[in-house]
Amino acid sequence: MTKSKVKALTCCVATAMIVEAAPPPEEVFWRNVGLPDHATRTGRLLSFAATTTLCFFWSIPVAFISSLTAVDSLKQKLPTLAKWVEEAPWLEAFLATLAPLILLALNDLVLPTALKLFSAWEGAVGSPALGASTFVKLSAFVVSIVLTTLELPSSFKMVSQPNRMLID
Repeated sequence: MTKSKVKALTCCVATAMIVEAAPPPEEVFWRNVGLPDHATRTGRLLSFAATTTLCFFWSIPVAFISSLTAVDSLKQKLPTLAKWVEEAPWLEAFLATLAPLILLALNDLVLPTALKLFSAWEGAVGSPALGASTFVKLSAFVVSIVLTTLELPSSFKMVSQPNRMLID
């Protein structure tokens, strides 16, 4: 529902105009200006569905990539690397430190770009609205990842081994 429709339903002066500051012309997404209401509703629905799907399935590629960044796993898959590590033992510590940083960098590049794309589907007219929507999605994503990676495993452990939890 647009702001004007909400105002018409909730305000005693339904014909009053809603005035907001416009973003600078270079920050306006002109293709989103004047979108019909059904297009923005569909865009919000698609954005919500895509963000929810990403939240649920993000841990699968991250787990796969993190398994590839383990030095022992890399040595098994790349025999040349195993030879280099035997010749220079410091290389193993260097790779063990560098691999998580590479994974974090990829995470920081791909995730905001995908969430910004999802936010653009919502029909935001200006860059500030797009940034706010992306921030909300990123916050929800972080909360969902923390809950699924930290809280759920411990909950399953408590349910599957209730006596063990009481002893510990």
